[in-house]
Amino acid sequence: MTDANPGMQILIADDEPSIRFVLTEVLEALGHRVVAVEDGDTALGELTAGRFDLAFLDIRMPGRTGIEVLQQCRASGCDVAVVIITAQNLLENAVESMKAGALDYLVKPFALAEVEALATKALSTRALQKEVRTLRRAVNRSVTPGGDRLVGSSSAMLEIYKTVGKVAPRNVAVLLTGESGTGKELVAHAIHAASQRAERPFVVVNAAAIPRELLESELFGHERGAFTGATSSRAGRFREASGGTLFLDEIGDMAVDLQAKLLRVLQSGEITTVGGRGGETVDVRIIAATHRDLDAGVRDGSFREDLLYRLRVVPIALPALRDRIEDV
Repeated sequence: MTDANPGMQILIADDEPSIRFVLTEVLEALGHRVVAVEDGDTALGELTAGRFDLAFLDIRMPGRTGIEVLQQCRASGCDVAVVIITAQNLLENAVESMKAGALDYLVKPFALAEVEALATKALSTRALQKEVRTLRRAVNRSVTPGGDRLVGSSSAMLEIYKTVGKVAPRNVAVLLTGESGTGKELVAHAIHAASQRAERPFVVVNAAAIPRELLESELFGHERGAFTGATSSRAGRFREASGGTLFLDEIGDMAVDLQAKLLRVLQSGEITTVGGRGGETVDVRIIAATHRDLDAGVRDGSFREDLLYRLRVVPIALPALRDRIEDV
């Protein structure tokens, strides 16, 4: 083991001295630190009192069984990786072990290579969990008011955290796609919070919630008298988001003629208020989101291909919870 990949603290619980001896020899040769006990009650005491990364627990031993030790560990909040050792390669044993939260199970008699592979798997899992925790903390730092946070430690969510970390410092447009309820606004806020614009406004506009005749004024502002009812001027969301981030939610519901005006802003960096004559430069980062298939929208003419190109500089697809069951 290198300093960058230090050995683990491992517990072995088995009532067979030969099993304890073999596992100890193999694991210590790999650079791990090993504690070996012969019954379930002692194993549970060691796990709850100590800080172990991995435990090999015999499914049948004096005192508590390996499954019972694992279940009580999980109930107490202990997140040690557990390999269940069994003398019988039965479907019931495998199912019971995995349902209880085991990393894997080891069938006697086992090859030394199997032990080494399981230790490597546990080491990788530990590193992945640490990375998830670190990325989640970074992503969720000042994400949203009210306590809303991105959650999940699945590989899919880990990739989301990584992408947020990579794209946040870059002043590029991001397009978030996914079903309703997948957390698109949370991801947008996370990108803003991790960027250099974090101290500036994060402004949200839902294109599906505002009538077409009002959305242009909502985005770009209007001058007094620009239309009936415009008794005073309005700054517009682009101006309000100056120096910060404008989150355009449900961009797929925006009317095509308004898409053209948005495209001009993205190309020129200038807005023109409704009823105004000259352009005004704005410094705003755009993050857009939709539950629609915008490529299909391009094909049927409901969404402009050139606008999609401008918005999808960095695409992030958010998986539904049913596609990451481990986060339930």
